Amino acid sequence: MDSLQRQVASLTDSLVKLEQGKSLALQAGYSNAFLGYQGLSERYIAELRKPRFSLGSTLGVCRRVRSPLAEVGRCWQPAADRWPLSSDAPVTLPSCILPDN
Repeated sequence: MDSLQRQVASLTDSLVKLEQGKSLALQAGYSNAFLGYQGLSERYIAELRKPRFSLGSTLGVCRRVRSPLAEVGRCWQPAADRWPLSSDAPVTLPSCILPDN
């Protein structure tokens, strides 16, 4: 009976040590996962705070859009001798909008 009680006590000690080890491992894993999440969250927030468009690219887009519009504006400016239009003045389309023959 004495040897059986020693084995039970030994197994109980082993069980307690295993549970403590499991608890420490879970706590360490949770801490590592949480620290990783915090780092990832900080990088994500920093990325969201970055501007999506830089001023240089926005100005470049404005220049590219304005350039063709400026050409259209020049195309539609009436000649000084035909403005204001009178009923007897011939109406001619500017060459920039005539279809290609």
